Amino acid sequence: MKLSITYAELQDYVASHFHKTVNLGYVDGATVSVSIPIKVLGFTKSVSINITVKKIEGTDLFLSHDGKMGIDLLVSPAISYAKKLVPEKAG
Repeated sequence: MKLSITYAELQDYVASHFHKTVNLGYVDGATVSVSIPIKVLGFTKSVSINITVKKIEGTDLFLSHDGKMGIDLLVSPAISYAKKLVPEKAG
């Protein structure tokens, strides 16, 4: 089975379902850059993270991320949410 979605389609989906602006960009064949604008003291700052697919084994998808200072504060809620969605894979 082949699954494909454009960055624009995914950005539109996030905007329409979660009312958040997310920017996606190609880094390499396994890595996508994700950035969101955040307002801080009246200024808009873009916070970005790179998400890399490390491997796929059966139905398991192994991801890694890297980002700049403070990115763990943004990623931790997403990881917690994902763990609630599929508790059997939480480890």
